[in-house]
Amino acid sequence: MIDLQPIAQLPPRPVTELRTDPKHHASALFLLENLRALPLMMTRRENFPIFIYGQWHKPELPITLTNCVRICRIYLTRNTTPGGRELFYTAISEEATRLMNQLSTATKEELGICLAVQGIYVILIVLETHITQPDFIPELVVRRCDIDVMTHIARQCFEYDAYSPFDTDTIDNPNETWEEFIYAESRRRYAVFLSRT
Repeated sequence: MIDLQPIAQLPPRPVTELRTDPKHHASALFLLENLRALPLMMTRRENFPIFIYGQWHKPELPITLTNCVRICRIYLTRNTTPGGRELFYTAISEEATRLMNQLSTATKEELGICLAVQGIYVILIVLETHITQPDFIPELVVRRCDIDVMTHIARQCFEYDAYSPFDTDTIDNPNETWEEFIYAESRRRYAVFLSRT
């Protein structure tokens, strides 16, 4: 058996060191390419990313997802349309306001969708703020206002559940629906996110 104790005691490597490490450089470029594909994936419901669960078979998309599809299309044409960037940022701000206003009456499913699309919006803005260059890992910057919206939505999920603890026994529950699993998994992930903000 390998003793992992010495590894656990090592301090984390600084970001500047990780950015220059060839192994991490290749991984970072791979992840960036996957992130850059998100807006294109969101333009057709058949291509939605895996965390936009169970929506492709429904007759109509919820308004939050419909708005996300529209915003992703604006994002993809922002540099070729006059005023495209301004339209993109205006649409993001308007949608953030709409999401915040509906949180107090949102259902569990709506909260899960809000979390997912706000994650997409954060990624879009992060990708928008850097210049794309081949083989270059940018300094990705997140706006504080976008993190605040994400945090508020995540807290609303916990409030909806009356701050009940995570039930790890249900992870392998065969009677749990896909939507219930995704909501619980999203809640767990955003708990980690909240603990870091």
